[in-house]
Amino acid sequence: MVAPVPSLQIPAVKTTSADALAALVAAPALGAVGLIFNRATQLGPAATAGWRLLFSLVLTGWKIRTLPPRALWGWLGLAGLFYAIDLALWYAAILRTSLMSATLIINIYPALVALLAWPLLGEKPTRRLAVGLGLTLVGGAVVALRPEAAGGSRALADEAAWGAILVLGAAFAYAVYTVVTSRVTAELGSTTAIFWTNLLAMPLLFGVTLVSGEATKITTWAALWPVVGLAVFGGLAQLSFAYALQRLPAAFAAMGSHLSLIFTGLVGWAIYSEPITLEHLIGATLIIGGLIWAKERRKG
Repeated sequence: MVAPVPSLQIPAVKTTSADALAALVAAPALGAVGLIFNRATQLGPAATAGWRLLFSLVLTGWKIRTLPPRALWGWLGLAGLFYAIDLALWYAAILRTSLMSATLIINIYPALVALLAWPLLGEKPTRRLAVGLGLTLVGGAVVALRPEAAGGSRALADEAAWGAILVLGAAFAYAVYTVVTSRVTAELGSTTAIFWTNLLAMPLLFGVTLVSGEATKITTWAALWPVVGLAVFGGLAQLSFAYALQRLPAAFAAMGSHLSLIFTGLVGWAIYSEPITLEHLIGATLIIGGLIWAKERRKG
């Protein structure tokens, strides 16, 4: 007779592991591929996000059998609210500004996570973490200072500025989502937490479409395939990041988002013929170096 498998116990102090670090790298890589589908969508930003979450539920819903504890519904509702805000603002911004500049701006959110994780999760930022965060931000700045990263042409400067404002809002919303999700995944596990978060965020996004009047219906294959692609790659990216959050400190996991600058550059080069320059390589070195510095612990 096979002994029952014990339930997973989440350690009070999160530590790094190879699978968690692999998930932390996979999340921005999958998200960068999703940008291709985001640019191809024929729907409005909130509608695109809503349909993406609806299709993503298929990835996580098949194994959900029970409701979460009543004590967690408030946390899940908060996660769903801020995730809906993040997606709506991000999808609107990415249509107004370049991929690289939008990705840089969104990468300010780890600093917000570090601040929020201290009072909400008790994860006091260490000096090493602060230095590592600084290195990753400098690396992101080096990447974005090249002219192509700012969009190149000044013809759409006003539109790009409005997009930058939207990304700033998305960065704050995603920071709150990250901290709350770190709390929820410790209780439910990543797959269950993501399912209920998406389920609660989805009607909020479709509610926005009713107010904005944006295109919502999918009537052709040309409108369907970008949303399906976003659901697959965006859903897998979200699951990977939640898995990393379950096993890594929230502030350190948030710094992994800076890797999206590297993957976004690769997508821009392969799909949109954007060159990879010396600035990209220097920025990538600083970003990865910052992650390694923040992860390493002093002996003794």
